[in-house]
Parts: sequence; C-alpha cells; structure tokens
Amino acid sequence: GVPVSTLIGAIGKTPNEFVVQHDLHIFELRDGSSHRHYFVAIRGERQRWLRAVTDSRGTHFAIFDLREVCPQLALDLPHSHERDVPGLVKFSLRMVWAYGADLNESIARHCLAYGAPVPLH
Repeated sequence: GVPVSTLIGAIGKTPNEFVVQHDLHIFELRDGSSHRHYFVAIRGERQRWLRAVTDSRGTHFAIFDLREVCPQLALDLPHSHERDVPGLVKFSLRMVWAYGADLNESIARHCLAYGAPVPLH
C-alpha cells in the first residue's frame, strides 16, 4: 500500500523505521466498538505481525505487535494464507477482547513506537 507516514521505534534493541500504510483493516469488537488497524512495513516489506492505530484525536500513531495483544495469533498466523489473515485477526481479537477500551489499553502497554505522523514525500 501507499505509505501514510513513518515512525522510528525498536523491536527488541533493533531500531527500525516503521512505515504506516494506507491499507487498513476495520472490524468491530463484541461491545460494538469499531477498530481501524493500519498495516505496517519495515524496509518496504509489510509485516505480518505489526499494526498501527491512531489515538483518539487521530493525531498520533501507535505501532504494536499482534502477538503481544493476542498470543494465540503467534500460533495461528504462521500457518495461514495471506488472504485469511484479516479474518483470523478479527476473530482472535474478538475472542480475547470483548471491550474496545481493554484492547486499547493492551495496545498502549505493548507499543513499539508512538508519534505524530511524518508524511513521506
């Protein structure tokens, strides 16, 4: 997808430039809250595990690892076809997180990078 912005952060001790892409996955949790997860790339490659969300004002992105907020995905995603990933992520997050506020708190605890979007030219 076309990049929206870039953020600098780290996975472990390795610094990375996270590129938030325009492509996103929209789904609802059991409480009816709507969630928008943007796909993330590193060095031009979309990362299967990484997603970005915006804060409540829509002014900052938080990058997180799906495996941290839903450990079952670490077991299921490696064996899934790419076209099945959005449905699997939606189903898994809905099973673990009934309430959007709880999912948002988990994302905040496991944030790999956070910052204002820097438009790419």
